[in-house]
Amino acid sequence: MKLFWVALIAVGPVRVYGLDKKIFVVGSVNWDETTRVERLPKIGETVRARSRSCCAGGKGLNQGIAAVRLGVNGVKFIGRVGNDEAGVQILNEIGDEFDIKVIDKVCTGRGLVTLADDGQVYSVVLPGANFDGWQSRDACTEECSVLLLQREIPDEVNAHYAKLLNPTFCILDIGGSLDAELAAWCKEYVHCIAPNLHELQVLCQETQFTNEEHMIKSARALNFPFILLTCGKHGSYLIGRDIVLKQPAFPIDQVIDETGAGDAFRAAFATEIARLGNQNTETLAQALHFAAAAGALAVTRQGAVPSLPTRDQCQKLIIDTKGNFKARNLDLLKKEDTKWEFASRLNSMKARPDLFDKKKHDNTIAWIERQAQIPGLSFVDLNFPQHFQTSSVKQIKAALHKNKLKCGAICLRFPQIEFGQGALTNPNEKIRKKAQDLVLEAGKAAQALETNHVIVWPQFDGYDYPLSVDHFALWTRTVQSFQYICDALPELIISLEYKPTDEKTRYFAIPSAGAAVALAHDVQRVNFGLTIDVGHCLAAGENPAQSMALAASKNLLKGVQLNDWSRFGTEDGLVFGSCNYLAALDVLHVLKKANYDGHLYFDTFPRNEDPVAEADLNIRQVNTLLQRVTGTNFLSSLSKCQAQHDALALLNLVYHDQ
Repeated sequence: MKLFWVALIAVGPVRVYGLDKKIFVVGSVNWDETTRVERLPKIGETVRARSRSCCAGGKGLNQGIAAVRLGVNGVKFIGRVGNDEAGVQILNEIGDEFDIKVIDKVCTGRGLVTLADDGQVYSVVLPGANFDGWQSRDACTEECSVLLLQREIPDEVNAHYAKLLNPTFCILDIGGSLDAELAAWCKEYVHCIAPNLHELQVLCQETQFTNEEHMIKSARALNFPFILLTCGKHGSYLIGRDIVLKQPAFPIDQVIDETGAGDAFRAAFATEIARLGNQNTETLAQALHFAAAAGALAVTRQGAVPSLPTRDQCQKLIIDTKGNFKARNLDLLKKEDTKWEFASRLNSMKARPDLFDKKKHDNTIAWIERQAQIPGLSFVDLNFPQHFQTSSVKQIKAALHKNKLKCGAICLRFPQIEFGQGALTNPNEKIRKKAQDLVLEAGKAAQALETNHVIVWPQFDGYDYPLSVDHFALWTRTVQSFQYICDALPELIISLEYKPTDEKTRYFAIPSAGAAVALAHDVQRVNFGLTIDVGHCLAAGENPAQSMALAASKNLLKGVQLNDWSRFGTEDGLVFGSCNYLAALDVLHVLKKANYDGHLYFDTFPRNEDPVAEADLNIRQVNTLLQRVTGTNFLSSLSKCQAQHDALALLNLVYHDQ
């Protein structure tokens, strides 16, 4: 095994950008020993190392040096090393730039890093002077604009400097210690905590987040002004009490080493906050964008300190990517007075050709124009690739704009000729990959049409005869396919529209609400959710409202499709609430109680009726039922009925107490 030393790249000289506002960094100093392997070992496994290298590191030192390279004039760093060879090596390379004290009779902190070829790392820290060197603490009266703290030093040391310096903006990097809860002083002095996704799960006492909304709600429950969250290749978030900014990751050709990426990211964010001097939405978005560039560049070189980028390098990356990959504001704040908007099945516009000239109007653009006649309709949900075969994305976008409509979602319709034996679960890996790629193409269409929702109805993913498939393999393929799709489209919501049975697939791979929620648990992606169709619930023997409540309780309910069936085993696609009135009231009651804020889609099949008039009736039907189920007197009486499980009182309330 080769042993070589990676020289610590000196703090200066760097180009300074007139940023004179003082940034303090109090934190750890480590001597990192990196062992290179082909892949990270599994539990109980031994793998052979290729090489070993050493360089300076530690979260505190990394962030301090990063701040200097990013253009800060006069970073104040406070740290400790031991009186040993590693400490001497670090001090010789850094010089007098930072205030690092040498502590006798303790060793310098060590970082033991195992680095795989794909850039992933395992890290273990030996604290040394980082924990045992703080018997005396610096007295400082300088003005502090931004203070960066980490948990690789004692909590009481962080508290001391937070109170002493009283910065305008204090950031606490959660990494380094998850053994203890955040102390009470943090709520008073820390403005922003900065965890990665795993650290946030631990802080929130969650095994996993079911989706993006669940993650954001859990983060807000920690009750800090801001949470600066890093999610690796899935980007980052800044979660505030009244704002959520989502920042996509910059594309990188090859990941070499992720060791210093988080430190570069947090230092860059702090630098921009100090430089811009406020925390309005525009400033926060700009800081997040700049931080993402720094984090991306840091994974392209080996070693923590050697990988830390300069401001010029970050700005060049932003320019080279033409200002793309900017943070965007997510409007996820729930409002109890949500007014739903509506969409209706576009293919229904083919019905009753006697009411229009079919020769001139049998195409996607004509159907959009026909839907524009429906009072109260705001959205059009489009099937992919079906509705894009006669019209281009550009033409569809122009038609929507002309008719003052918006795209609500892109809905997958896998062509039977290619995917009749399965799409996302096809036993042929090449066909399965082709199905996955079709979803990615749908995602591109969604982004072009300015919607963030792709609905996957896996019409051919299942089987017709028991014993004809390996159920374990079917489940695994479903999970892996959705993981691949969600990872490839992190900016979009990918929702599954489950169904129990169909003439094309007697037994679906995901046949029920329970199975769909279990799937979400295994997929483990924050942008995965469910679209629930009333008719599909009825076919599965479910009460649609109960299925929606289950999905909503897991923060998975992303789409709702309304219709009705005349009897079990039929797929009539009738006007909502026309047959199952009580169930329709239950659906609307649950959706309001869950603060569902998506649009409502009518998946109905008017074969003999005027489809424009039928859609108009659906909208008026929802509004009429909603007015009743949200009435003050009705809700008061309903609450009493539900509290006692009194079915007779409920029926009297619904059918007789008008």
